[in-house]
Amino acid sequence: MPAAFEMLTMEGKDMLAMTMDVDWAPDVVVEKCASMLDEFNIKATFFCTHRCEIKNHELAIHPNFLNENQNYFETLRKLISLFPGARGVRSHSLFTNSRLYPIYKQLGLSYESNYLMYRQTDIHPFKMLGDILQLPIFFMDDIHICLSPNSFDLKSLCLKKSGLEIFDFHPIHVFLNTRNLETYQKAKKYHQAPEELLKFYNPKSGIETLFIRLLNEIEKEKIKTYTLSEIDEIWRQKHV
Repeated sequence: MPAAFEMLTMEGKDMLAMTMDVDWAPDVVVEKCASMLDEFNIKATFFCTHRCEIKNHELAIHPNFLNENQNYFETLRKLISLFPGARGVRSHSLFTNSRLYPIYKQLGLSYESNYLMYRQTDIHPFKMLGDILQLPIFFMDDIHICLSPNSFDLKSLCLKKSGLEIFDFHPIHVFLNTRNLETYQKAKKYHQAPEELLKFYNPKSGIETLFIRLLNEIEKEKIKTYTLSEIDEIWRQKHV
């Protein structure tokens, strides 16, 4: 197997990480998720699209590469100037391109979390071009709504698989307790108006319900959680 895609074995180590894709959400929406995580003493990785004042959590970058004729380097440089300590990247809509990896390396990024392996078993990190470590995503909330509609109990998460389990939630879906994407699309035009957004809050089971159930399960089972930079560092120490 080419060195660029060398598989990294887990060596019996199961790891769970909580991540959030900020997606231009207003401060009150992002802070709600950060506060919920703080209540359970869980440090998460927030992938940020704009300046965010989040404490006690890892801040990584969440660039949008979907615009035509875009300068990848400038897009990344501007975000890194806001988050100079960022080590990781997850692009909007999980966009990827082989030209990005040398730029990631040049700008000091160490890992990417862009590869979706929804509820698969035995997930492992693996190396991409430029020594960038890929940390695959086990769960993404908007994909879950599409593929497992009306499934908001812990069974739907398929927990306790072996390997790496990286959960990806969006603060806006937690804030709205999103149950279906049709309602979310109606709320989307009020994205920067939290008081208007609350009119679209789902009072039944939804993504917030699932998020809280997962946090409670982590606490109940005393599951150790990691930030993605911690996982990156652990694997680089073991696979020099």
